[in-house]
Amino acid sequence: MFRKILAVIFLLMTAVWCFSGCAMSKEDVRLLDKKGAEDFAEGYTKTWKYLGCDDSEEFVKVYNFTDTELGFDFIVRSSAVSEGMDGAAFYYKCSNYTDWDKKYAEMVIAGCSDEVEKLCAEYSIDCDMAMLADSKFIGLKQREDSDPAQLTELYDNICAAVSAADPRNRFGEIEISVTPVLGSVWERGSYTAKGGYVSATEWVINRILETAAKQLGKKREELTLVSAEQRTIEQMPYINEADVTYTPPLFDNNNTIYKEVYFSCGGKTYKAVNIEVGHEMYLEEAD
Repeated sequence: MFRKILAVIFLLMTAVWCFSGCAMSKEDVRLLDKKGAEDFAEGYTKTWKYLGCDDSEEFVKVYNFTDTELGFDFIVRSSAVSEGMDGAAFYYKCSNYTDWDKKYAEMVIAGCSDEVEKLCAEYSIDCDMAMLADSKFIGLKQREDSDPAQLTELYDNICAAVSAADPRNRFGEIEISVTPVLGSVWERGSYTAKGGYVSATEWVINRILETAAKQLGKKREELTLVSAEQRTIEQMPYINEADVTYTPPLFDNNNTIYKEVYFSCGGKTYKAVNIEVGHEMYLEEAD
């Protein structure tokens, strides 16, 4: 019993030591001061102007700025959040945040959305720019039976419209996704100014190879595609469904078709499938 008590005391002391090593006490909390907030804003824009500070809350300071060149206001927020159990604060974590990126994206979208929608209307295509702010991604929904690979002029014009509304070139590498509204198979082709149009199949294969490279600790250019085939789960007896941790194919929204990809790397041949097994994409050396 005495040994158990000592063990509990040791664990508690270890926990306290860990907390103190990775965080801070209430007395040690130091939020950004005016100079720190200005330096933080400087990391996003050189044309900031300080407007004032709201520090009405004990562990929150909101510094107000305006971007004199772009014409919108933004904030730098410095705060400390208590962490603990049952209402008791064991330690505090500080974080700093600015909404400059969000405000800039809103400005770009407002400046090009009318032109992009006008371009898409000529091809009877719906446009979704909602993802542009977060992931530099524009979605196009193709209504008519046309070949998305032949619409490169439209994609180039969309990129040009976004570029014209993007004075800081924050969206120079946008991706345009093209999917059919109707059809038995949901496919996702994509276009970038650098890489051109990539079909849905090519896009999934590229994602598989990129993921495989990461799992192997290799660079993508070290992997060479050998072959790729579509498969159903029944056509892959080497996969134990009990071990599958993600059922739909990764990188694709088609719930029945998978991509079985063979590639070579470092003198070996590997097999990969866009299905998650053991919380990683299925990957093994091929016989």
